[in-house]
Amino acid sequence: MGLLSGFALGKLTELPHPTINKPQCVNQYRRRNCTACIDICPEQVIGKGLVVKSWAGCIDCGRCASVCDTRAITPSENQLNQLLNLRNGKRDTVWLGCEQSERANDLTRVCLCELTWEQLAYLAFHKHLVLDLQSCGGCEHTACRDLLGKNLQQLHSFFGGAQFEERVTLAKSSDTAPKPEEEYSRRGLIKEAANLSKSGVGTLLRQYPILSADELRLDGVSARKLLHTPMKQAKQDFFWEIPEVKGECTGCGICVKKCPTKALSISEDGEMLVLESWRCVNCKSCELACHPRALKGTQRIRISDFRPLKLASVKKLICRSCGAVMKAKTPNGLCVACTQKRMQMIAKR
Repeated sequence: MGLLSGFALGKLTELPHPTINKPQCVNQYRRRNCTACIDICPEQVIGKGLVVKSWAGCIDCGRCASVCDTRAITPSENQLNQLLNLRNGKRDTVWLGCEQSERANDLTRVCLCELTWEQLAYLAFHKHLVLDLQSCGGCEHTACRDLLGKNLQQLHSFFGGAQFEERVTLAKSSDTAPKPEEEYSRRGLIKEAANLSKSGVGTLLRQYPILSADELRLDGVSARKLLHTPMKQAKQDFFWEIPEVKGECTGCGICVKKCPTKALSISEDGEMLVLESWRCVNCKSCELACHPRALKGTQRIRISDFRPLKLASVKKLICRSCGAVMKAKTPNGLCVACTQKRMQMIAKR
């Protein structure tokens, strides 16, 4: 690679764009051809297998990150720094709107679906959040409108009805919003974000004691930990959906291996199935992988912080012949290997 080409490539990778964590993609763990990020990308930057054709075409809209169920795609740090700027603003109310809005908004995006529900929740913890939905009714972009609806539903589910009404206002009338302290165009927003310290969000993440050394990288799930401290400070319960245990867990560990966000683990003593609640994205990969069918459906629980949860007690199934741990109960009480050996012995007789 020539010096000029190398310089150009270096500048290209510095452009504001989302980051991708391929191992966290749901397609890596189960037979599901999810193309949500490909379908919603307006510039067709992302191809099959999360292969990026070229970041040069990326407009840093964030839709791919917002639509990804397992948060394998993370909003750019510039976008997260914009949220920090809004959080640090002087006014107690923040107005968000799309480019079709007739109001002057504190943050204007092409579509409000470009903000993940976690980003909206983060702002709602620190400010009264007003979402300008005046233009949504006649919007031609059905996929974006559906995604916004899904994010708002998750936001409502997280806060609960009473807290949602207290923290979030859905503005559908023609009332004029307060004039922002500084009105940004889309280009101006990117320029302003570029002036911020690139380590701003990373530094903020490091202030949270629940972050371990290997979790300091900025990915979609780790960014959710920004909600941890305001949740504790609120001294209120919030709502979270987690896998529901309706059968007997044998501790086979298949669900642990199939979880794309590493939310599940078996305790060191092998007696409990543990869930890191903040990592769980309710993708149901664990349910599909569970051989004993112990995991089935979800349950909505109240939480005050993102603490580890005991999901189930483990009752190991031991092969009565070799003593190995079995994945599922068998009629003869033997593991697969011992069953095959017995069948071979019978065949030789």
